[in-house]
Amino acid sequence: MGALDQMGYQTVATDLARPETDGSAFWTLHLRGCLYVVNAAGLLTGGDDTFQALHVSAPNSVYDYMPNDCRAVLISAVEL
Repeated sequence: MGALDQMGYQTVATDLARPETDGSAFWTLHLRGCLYVVNAAGLLTGGDDTFQALHVSAPNSVYDYMPNDCRAVLISAVEL
């Protein structure tokens, strides 16, 4: 259990480049009842497919499936 979990926050740690994170089944389950989403993702090395999955597809899925009254912020790191 991480520090945020211990403080009462619900966290989801996942590999956003995995195909199962790009769809309603995954995000509907994890975003039910959420008020805020902090999407902290980074890609320091990797190809175009991984970049697309991490910085385009996954955030779009999050935004598509989060409840209407939920708010989100994206914190991202890209190749240095």
